[in-house]
Amino acid sequence: MEETVDGYPIDYIHGGGKILIELESQLSGMREGDHRTVIIPNETGSDGSENGLSMEVRIEKIRLATEEELTYGLSIYREQSNCGLSGCC
Repeated sequence: MEETVDGYPIDYIHGGGKILIELESQLSGMREGDHRTVIIPNETGSDGSENGLSMEVRIEKIRLATEEELTYGLSIYREQSNCGLSGCC
């Protein structure tokens, strides 16, 4: 997903329950290269404007999750010169 945290794309497992249900439902059916404005209503607890949290999302890449990812979840790793071996900055 092209929405970024600190400039890096976000990886997630669709259906894994690790992102807001409202966000995941709006991402359903999107394919690589698709772009959409996603709005998360304030009722979900987001701290966006009075109209909710709005973000532009572009699906950069879709791949099948590995058995390990399905079992243990995703591990976030960032390749930056100022990060340690674990990817934690």
